[in-house]
Parts: sequence; C-alpha cells; structure tokens
Amino acid sequence: MSTEELRLANDEMAKRLAVATREAKRCGAYLASARLREPSVDGLIERIIADPDGYVFCPVVDVDEVSGPTMRMLRVEDVERDTHVGAYDLREPTERAEDGSLRDDAIRDIERVGVLDAIIVPGVAFDARGRRLGRGGGYYDAFLEKYEAAAVAMRRPPPLVIALAYNCQFIGDRDVPVDAHDRLVDVIVTPLKTYGATERGRAAIQ
Repeated sequence: MSTEELRLANDEMAKRLAVATREAKRCGAYLASARLREPSVDGLIERIIADPDGYVFCPVVDVDEVSGPTMRMLRVEDVERDTHVGAYDLREPTERAEDGSLRDDAIRDIERVGVLDAIIVPGVAFDARGRRLGRGGGYYDAFLEKYEAAAVAMRRPPPLVIALAYNCQFIGDRDVPVDAHDRLVDVIVTPLKTYGATERGRAAIQ
C-alpha cells in the first residue's frame, strides 16, 4: 500500500472506530508503529484523553531473562510526554509520571480505575469469526486472559476486544490459523465495514 492508500484507509477506520467506541470512557489501545504499518489509533486515544472522565491505557513490554517477555498496560495522559521508545523500538508508556509516581496499571489498579470498556489490539490477519493472527509473541493473548480474569473477579463483563485491519488483512470466511491460547476479537474495523465477529461484538455494533 502506498502512503496515500494508508492515509485514506486510516481515515476511514478512524471514523468507524469512533462509532464502535462512542460509549467508551476507558480504553486500552496500542501506540501504532509506522515501521510495522499498524493502523492508527491516534484519534481514539486523543478523544478519550480529552474526556474529563476518560482513561487510556497503552501497552508496555517487560523483558525478563527468567520469566521471558510479558505485557502490561499503563495509563497515558499525554502521548508525547508520557511515552518513550521501549522494547522492540515501539513507543510505550514510561514506568513513572513526571512527579515520580507509578503510573496506573490496568490490572493492578483495576478496582480503583475500573474495568476498561474496550481494548484495541493490532494484528497481521483476521477472519470473520474473530480469530487473530499476531506476530508470534502471544503478548496480547496472555494479557487479555489475565485482564478478563480480573474483570470477572469484580463481577464485571470483560472489555470489548476490537481490532483494526486494512482490507488485505481481513480474510473473511477463510480460517486464520490459531492455537488454543489465542483470544478472539469481538469487532473488526476495516476501511469498508465494521464486522461483529462474536455474538457480543454483533450486539455492540447494532
């Protein structure tokens, strides 16, 4: 895809994502990598941050020689100020705010900040049933499993899982290869259409 094709596709997905998340106040969202050609989530992040009642949490990868890499989501209030280039050359939140305090953690502080309404995830390919092909690290699958367990412990429904996909990344009725641990996405937003991939996803976009 050319730069112009990417721009036009991102504009269309931003409009559809705004509709799909119009009721959301607390969201988890990745910080798109231009190098990886990930669809932009900037519009959603800016809208939620501008809302006095809004919270945005973005992923940070911890690389541990013993336990291996894991992912958390930390609260971001200003993308430029609160992030830096971290693991794998991806922009991610700093551990502490300017005043030295620890940033809110989506799981650790869930009882105080509340359960997220939606989590926006990246991917390489998606099918109509919500199966997602990532980049092989399993970070989002593991995080979503932990987060869903934390939400259930609070007797709250887990967040709606939403993916953005360029048209060439959505393969429709063909099956994306997955493993048992892979998590489904509820909604897939493409430049042409918003798909409800699960029963919950279909209900959310009606």
